[in-house]
Amino acid sequence: MALYMAMNLYFSGYREPCTPSVVHFDQSLRLCRWHCRTHRRDLAACAAALTASLCVASIKTPHTVSCWTSLLHAGQRLRHQHVAVYSNIYADTLPQHHSDYFVYRAGNERQPSLQRLLRPHPFFHDDDVGLLSRGPHYTVAVLRPATGSPLYDLHIFHTENPTEWIHRKVSVTEPQRRFPLLIPKNCGRLLYHETSTVISIGGEAGTMGWVDLWHGILLCDVLRDEPTLRGVPLPVPLDLVSCDNGLGTELGNPIPFQGIAFVKGCGDNPEDCLKLVHLETKTTFVPGNIETGSFSYQMHDWTILTYTNTAMTSSWNDWRRDCRIQASDITIDTQIKSELLQSGLLGPASGQALHNLLVSHPAPHISAAADHHGIVYLMARKKYQHPEGWILALDTRNKTLLGAAEFDVECLPFASHMYRPTGIAKYIKPSTGNAMFYGLS
Repeated sequence: MALYMAMNLYFSGYREPCTPSVVHFDQSLRLCRWHCRTHRRDLAACAAALTASLCVASIKTPHTVSCWTSLLHAGQRLRHQHVAVYSNIYADTLPQHHSDYFVYRAGNERQPSLQRLLRPHPFFHDDDVGLLSRGPHYTVAVLRPATGSPLYDLHIFHTENPTEWIHRKVSVTEPQRRFPLLIPKNCGRLLYHETSTVISIGGEAGTMGWVDLWHGILLCDVLRDEPTLRGVPLPVPLDLVSCDNGLGTELGNPIPFQGIAFVKGCGDNPEDCLKLVHLETKTTFVPGNIETGSFSYQMHDWTILTYTNTAMTSSWNDWRRDCRIQASDITIDTQIKSELLQSGLLGPASGQALHNLLVSHPAPHISAAADHHGIVYLMARKKYQHPEGWILALDTRNKTLLGAAEFDVECLPFASHMYRPTGIAKYIKPSTGNAMFYGLS
């Protein structure tokens, strides 16, 4: 039985086939019944042939078969995928030992590859694992709190030694400094660490960061013989801490409100930096049907705040706010506006202007090129949990909407992670035709 992995990609703001600077990975992975003319193959535990094909989705809702997958991390050339294939079974019921973990490496001057990680691998949640690319090699690292201890369990896999997982107990030797203001009880979630995502910084020591988008970052040099952890704070979400007359609001999943990326300096901006995007919203809760328990939100306006950090120490002062723009101040190009009106996302049919759209999941642009500074991506929907979504590309410096692309969210209506910007576009070349496949031979 051959199972073909088609990793769906979406472009933002591009109308013609081209090689964009950033590709957005759908956080799901499709198992399709067609053969791609170029692919990479590996054998899963059941000895079935598993073939990875990287393609750009030009349709809103691709056909899928029964499976469950979730993206663990997308580096510049690597994609780490947790694959558990079953029929008519919910993913949450799958035993851990029935899952396999694959690392896909995009090709450039070398052949692309698909590698299944060694079993038995340590148990970890998708948000706890990161990938570090190191030339011809890579490292997979997992950080989990140790049970009943202030220490953390660090699990490391190096491709130089593919038959061994390294396990170490690590401690936080440089904790982040205390919050610069009193945190109300309702915002107590800010006071402890629970990893939301992992970023790869690199360097000689192999620095990686386990990010809690509410609390802060735990940096670790995973290539050192005796790695330790050091804390880096994140800007306090003042809109959530100060609301309700200073009582604050209870904080849930941070991913719909904050996004972070590490950007390696080049060109006009030689410094490496962290980029953070925070989304402020002004909404009204709209109760729905009592029997079904459905509900919604009405958006009145939303605001984007962006920050950069080049020092990455334990100091709050390392963060510099770059901009703050309100949706009601953003201008839209005539052609883009016409497309959005035709789609029904904006206009009389939907009764919505840009500032009324239900937006979420902000993400900074990961390119250091000067003409990409200040670009932010957002997920937009007509209604709360609507199956159709759009990725918006905003130029926060010039307060303009650069483009919008339809993005299928039907299979992930309640997911926290929806998409992830990645620089893998520079390793693939577009072909002609409506179905745009990329050379993975």
